[in-house]
Amino acid sequence: MKRWIALLLCLLLVPGCALGEEMGFRFDLRFAMEAAGDPTAAALSELLDMLQVQGTYALQGDSFDLDGSFLLDGDEETRTGLRLYGLPHRWYLRSPLLGNETAMLDMVAALEFGIKIDAHLALSLQNLFLLLPYSHQSAFAAMREAAYPVLYARETTRSVTKKQLLTLCDTLLSLSQSDRAFTYWLQSVAGLSEHPEQVTSSIRANLAGMRDWLSARMDSSMSITVKNNQETWKLRKITVFQRTWDESGEHAHISLPKLPDGSSWEIDWQWTRDGDTASLLITADATREDGSTLMALRVNGNGLPVALPVNAPFTLTCEAAYAAEAPRTVTLTGEGWDGDVTVRLTASDGTRVRMEGTLLPWAPEVWPQWEDVIDDTWNIFSLYEHSLSDFVDAIARPMLTGAMPLLARAPVNVCVTLMDLATQAGLFQILQEPGAEAY
Repeated sequence: MKRWIALLLCLLLVPGCALGEEMGFRFDLRFAMEAAGDPTAAALSELLDMLQVQGTYALQGDSFDLDGSFLLDGDEETRTGLRLYGLPHRWYLRSPLLGNETAMLDMVAALEFGIKIDAHLALSLQNLFLLLPYSHQSAFAAMREAAYPVLYARETTRSVTKKQLLTLCDTLLSLSQSDRAFTYWLQSVAGLSEHPEQVTSSIRANLAGMRDWLSARMDSSMSITVKNNQETWKLRKITVFQRTWDESGEHAHISLPKLPDGSSWEIDWQWTRDGDTASLLITADATREDGSTLMALRVNGNGLPVALPVNAPFTLTCEAAYAAEAPRTVTLTGEGWDGDVTVRLTASDGTRVRMEGTLLPWAPEVWPQWEDVIDDTWNIFSLYEHSLSDFVDAIARPMLTGAMPLLARAPVNVCVTLMDLATQAGLFQILQEPGAEAY
């Protein structure tokens, strides 16, 4: 159930969920949740039911700025400000709960941090971070930089020699073994399965065997052709990649037969736009050598809004199954009219979440254009021992003061659950360090 809470908050707050290069909107949203689970899940669900968030969001290029507040049960005494701003790779957070200190979130380390939190608190934050486009971009940044000069083609036909491709395979294998961002990405993706070691082994086997796989399937070169809004990659007579595009959308197809781990892959991606709505269809099928299913993925979206206000119904369904594991499904449905919007999330584990309120276009007086700032910030994902104690010492008094109205409004079982989570996190032990006795 915690994964669906993470998903909903991500859809609401993630800067990467952009509708354009320059966008701004004003929001006022409330939530309701039904979920089967343990007492902790029930308490967190009850807390979400009380939550209301309000504020504005602006995006220009890579710079974003979310300036908002949240309150419980509409009680103004519980209103707490929160500002989240920055760039895709580096976020900054300020709030009265932090004593207006600036917390910096270096997103390169997000998955590593999430895995550590999962190990200590069984709270799968890495699942939330996997929803961020930057987590995938950073994982493959080094590989993409190495592959770009070899595989990039303009409006022409070019040949990539066998030697170039085999050398690239060696480079990608080395990077996959040494790149920290990719290592934690692989661990996070594998953790979505009930058998993570199998997923890791399969991906590692494909990377290690890609050189021999290519060598056996190509002659002296691979042809890459870009012509008339179509890009095609061919090994001998096999088309391994093809992409077409026009003003209305884009379609891509990948075909990878008999990879080193014994699997074969067929992947389709299609995006089409019609005015202020769009459709999305992604299918990925992997089969073993014996023909049995290794993995199946379906993502289907219709009427997806690409501009505000939302004035039409829309649906987005994702279904994934790995090997013999039970399929997992998440469905988003929604509708809106003149700024009012309702979104419902239904998951295969029985979780149901509703978000409703207003989302209206809004233009700030000054659009955000942020630059990296490291000085005078707390790098949350890299706080250890003494620096963590210093951070807690700096925010302990405002956090306790600001939390009192929230705790007074929250039900007893919610308070107990929050205290239990704080105890598991070692927060009270940190507060006992020298310099924190006053709190």
